Amino acid sequence: MPDLILHHFNASPYAEKIRLILGYKGLAWKSVLVPNIMPKPLYTALTGGYRRVPVMQIGADIYCDTALIAAEIERRFPTPPIMTSRDLDWSRPVIAWHDTYLFWKVARYVIGRNAETISDDFLRDRAKMMRLDLTPEANRAKGLAEAPYILSQLHIALGWLDDSLAATGHVSGNALSYSDFALIPSLWFLTTRVNDAPAMIQSRFPRVAEWLKRVAAPGHGTREEISGEAALAIALASKPEPPVGNTPKTDEATGITVGDCVSVTPESFGAEAVTGGVAAISTQRITVNWNGPKVGDVAIHFPRLGYVIGKT
Repeated sequence: MPDLILHHFNASPYAEKIRLILGYKGLAWKSVLVPNIMPKPLYTALTGGYRRVPVMQIGADIYCDTALIAAEIERRFPTPPIMTSRDLDWSRPVIAWHDTYLFWKVARYVIGRNAETISDDFLRDRAKMMRLDLTPEANRAKGLAEAPYILSQLHIALGWLDDSLAATGHVSGNALSYSDFALIPSLWFLTTRVNDAPAMIQSRFPRVAEWLKRVAAPGHGTREEISGEAALAIALASKPEPPVGNTPKTDEATGITVGDCVSVTPESFGAEAVTGGVAAISTQRITVNWNGPKVGDVAIHFPRLGYVIGKT
């Protein structure tokens, strides 16, 4: 099988989720570091314009969104498992709560606590991604004003998590699973970007502090750095794999069928669309074929949840 190539930046909370899954499974992988703000010329040359981080590249197949990346890693490397049927039943509402509520509370709190050191360029970039009409100055002022309230909300959420860990020490079941990794972006971001957060968690939520150590203990696997140019060359020299499983040719809800030209756009964060021909579609994922001058023919895979698909 071609190498696993993770395109990411070291401070990315969602990339940390995938790095820890790779470590838990003991996998070797290639690392391509990309800028944390636009422009990202090598990255978007691979992804057809998609800008969110991370993506996982396997030859000429590009997997977007950590939910889909994690599922693909699990499919290809099922041992040790992270997605049992019991865990999936629990992880789906956990992920929805984390991705739509908790992470954004943490992100606003981090901005408020680091208002004086975050660059204008970064704040402009993130405001654009979130489709907010906020100047850097307004963003800083908003973060500073909101910080005490958000901290009170984080105390509630961390209390819930601390209580849930009392029985087994894990979010779902008796071992690390996807539910644990799904909460990592918020907790890792908070503890690595707010100086007094680790001490606060240790004193107020000791089970959360111990849980964070267990999730991080396996590390990141075997990481090897390569350049963005090298990753593009790998894509150019490869061909997309056949679609996985017996996927339907037409989506009942939208009427979109294999061969249609569509655009795929994140629903709430990052407005850049990827346009291509549908190679496969199911209720859970969609694959579009895209051709770029630096990569040739690639297949770009998205989850259906959280993405808007329209015919073009």
